[in-house]
Amino acid sequence: EGIAAAVARHLRAQRASRAGLQALGARLWLSDENEASRLVTTILLPEGLDAHRLAQHEAAVAAGLSAGVGAVASRLLRLDHTGPRASRETVLAGIRAVARVLREAGVAVSETAAEAAVDAVWNG
Repeated sequence: EGIAAAVARHLRAQRASRAGLQALGARLWLSDENEASRLVTTILLPEGLDAHRLAQHEAAVAAGLSAGVGAVASRLLRLDHTGPRASRETVLAGIRAVARVLREAGVAVSETAAEAAVDAVWNG
């Protein structure tokens, strides 16, 4: 894989992650795609949820989710799509893990819509 293909793959992973998380009902930390990282996508959790606790859930660990950093780290949950993780399968696994931890925390999510959004970007 050349550099151009790797950059394109990371851009696709970023866009698919953002689309999937938004379709899930999650709030993106950065709304402007041009300001957002192409390596991780971060959501702002609803008030009362702790990213450090959610990131310890078995589904989150398996999908490589992590808590944010900085002053609001406990409110930020990150989906990693760096390097070999910039793939459709990894993005979908991350979206499904976010859906599961949010659903189990009592947040209404639309996993079917999120998966469709990922596929629309990835296959688009």
